[in-house]
This record gives sequence, structure tokens and C-alpha cells, in this order.
Amino acid sequence: MKQLSGSASGELDAAPEACARVLAALDSYPRWYPSVVREAEVLEPGPEGRPAKVRTVLAIAIGPFSKQLEFNLAVEVDWPRQITLSRIPFSASDRETFALTWHVSSGPRTRINLGLDANLDVPRLVPTAGVGDRMSASLVRHAIAEIERGGS
Repeated sequence: MKQLSGSASGELDAAPEACARVLAALDSYPRWYPSVVREAEVLEPGPEGRPAKVRTVLAIAIGPFSKQLEFNLAVEVDWPRQITLSRIPFSASDRETFALTWHVSSGPRTRINLGLDANLDVPRLVPTAGVGDRMSASLVRHAIAEIERGGS
């Protein structure tokens, strides 16, 4: 198991609610971030039509190592300030974790911050230094582009 963590942030001219709407709609991620989020299927709807539980397939590439990760995510929302996506373990012995936490704050420009924290089954010899920050930065860039396009 390898620990991955990272963070990234960005600013844009959009209402916090517009940002949160895109970030909470996990089922739309494959449309605007298809290189990583290959599939996202809502298993349980939550309040106001937002997903509460989603089956997802992520394509992760770290150097020469690439893997498709399929798991379910719980979506917790503190509207519109925080959206947390947390991997649901398959069983009591499942020790892999994956969590993305989006923070949305208003100001002269809206700021979105993303924190990534994961403990994944990655071969020991695969170098992971900086991978979490790169993944976070890429996800923030794509999210901002989708928000600016007026995405759902």
C-alpha cells in the first residue's frame, strides 16, 4: 500500500453555488475529465437530486504503472462550502482508502481548494512522490474549465 496525498487550488469568477453544483455532480465527471474518470454511475440519489453514492472507475497512471480502479464513493455535501468524496470499503478487511475534499470559499473571486488523501495498492517500487499534487492540480484545472463553461 502506498500513501498518496496532494492539494491544489484555483480562483475563478463564478458564484460558489455554481462551483459546488459542478463539484457535487460526480456523475458528470466523465464528461469533463474523461482521461481519469472513466465511469460514474449514481447508485443512490441524495438531497436535491445530487448523488449520494456513486460507482466509479478511475484510470490512474503513475510513471509506468497504470491501473483502473473501480470502487463506490460516498458523496457528502455541506452546501455550498464543502463536497467530500470518500471510497466505501468493499469489506471489513479492505484497507484501501481514497478521498477528495473540495472546499469552496467566496471573496472577490471564488476559490476552490482540493485535498486528496489515498492509501492504494500500488507496487512498492513505483515512485509516487508528487503524484497526489499533480493529480489534484489536474482535477482543479478541469473543474474550473467546466465551471467556466457553465457545466452542470
